[in-house]
Amino acid sequence: MGLPTLEEVEDQLQSLLEKEDFFRPGSERISLSQALGRIVARAPRAQVTLPPFTRAHYDGFALRAEDALPGKVLPIAGEIAMGKEAPRPLRRDEVWSITTGGHLPPGADAVVPLEDVEILEGAIRLKGAIGAGQYVTAKGADVEEGEALLPPGRRLLPMDLSLLWGAGVREVEVHKRPTAGLFLTGSEIRSPHLPLLPGTVWDSLSPSLGAWLEGWGWEVKVIGPLREDRGALQENLMEALQQASLCLIIGGSSRGKGDVTANAVAAVPGATILGHGIALQPGRPTLWAKAPGPEGRATFILGLPGHPVSALLVFFLLGWPVARQLAGERHPWVRGKARAFMMGEVRAGTYEFIARVELRRNDKGELWAHPLAGDSAILKSLAGSAGFVRVPPGQRLEEGQEVEVELWMSFA
Repeated sequence: MGLPTLEEVEDQLQSLLEKEDFFRPGSERISLSQALGRIVARAPRAQVTLPPFTRAHYDGFALRAEDALPGKVLPIAGEIAMGKEAPRPLRRDEVWSITTGGHLPPGADAVVPLEDVEILEGAIRLKGAIGAGQYVTAKGADVEEGEALLPPGRRLLPMDLSLLWGAGVREVEVHKRPTAGLFLTGSEIRSPHLPLLPGTVWDSLSPSLGAWLEGWGWEVKVIGPLREDRGALQENLMEALQQASLCLIIGGSSRGKGDVTANAVAAVPGATILGHGIALQPGRPTLWAKAPGPEGRATFILGLPGHPVSALLVFFLLGWPVARQLAGERHPWVRGKARAFMMGEVRAGTYEFIARVELRRNDKGELWAHPLAGDSAILKSLAGSAGFVRVPPGQRLEEGQEVEVELWMSFA
């Protein structure tokens, strides 16, 4: 039986995370000033109607539409100051000077812009007809008091906070920050803060993956580097499973007899290896599993390949959407896309190939995808890329062919 495709694994994981009871740490109420980037757990409701009064949507003059005949001269009754109400209702056949956002006086149902009138001494002459509701924002046009403003699962962005502040919301219920265990395996791995020794390399993954998860609201505990020993990994994994929603294991997964990660996960009581190996280049030796976690629920385990590029690719393709789904996001598997023309030829071998590409525009404004060369150990083949193109097994993309680029850094 052959290895599953990336698409098959994506579908399996989405279904698994929706149906099974994986550990999520609950919710909490926090100040809106602390809520940027957090994920809504309960829809916040408007405390006021917004706008709280009917207001002008343009600088000009408030009037009755039925009085606004082309060529008609209407006296200016006065000026409505910003933040103030008109001293009296609008009378027939007159106008009030008003600025954008100003409180429309009772009796007015439209605003005529400055450029659509001729200014006279104490009056205006209309250049054209005016319709009821023109350049007016009605009370409650944006938000009604008590209205649910944002759905659960929404990651709060700056524009969301503006809506909530304006609608009188001062606290919001969000998902608590989940915890991830990030395991490093390999005797050759050294901390970036230590000097290199012969035969060793610096850890380039936990600083980037840890910071990435923390930037998206996770608490991250880095464990290791651990020696390539099943017992050491199993012991540390069982300890992390007491509090973690997600465990990421870097390295030690080769689908061979000496597969430390698979053996350690299999030795955890109650753990189930759900899959091991994907028909993907790079990223073939990926492992995914579940194990008993906190409060009697499951923890998701993802074994990443040891080569830095492979590990980062698999994390972006699978680990990141899994983490977003575990954290409570609504559409964690949606990735932004762009259409571009291929620069150069790219071929896939036996497995699907993930071609990392840089996006550039030519002098005609066309977007071109430039592949970044390098195998799964060459970090420069990933750094600087905007996203990737999927090349099916045994197929090739030709120069000039239009392709779909899936973007790394995108929101849904």
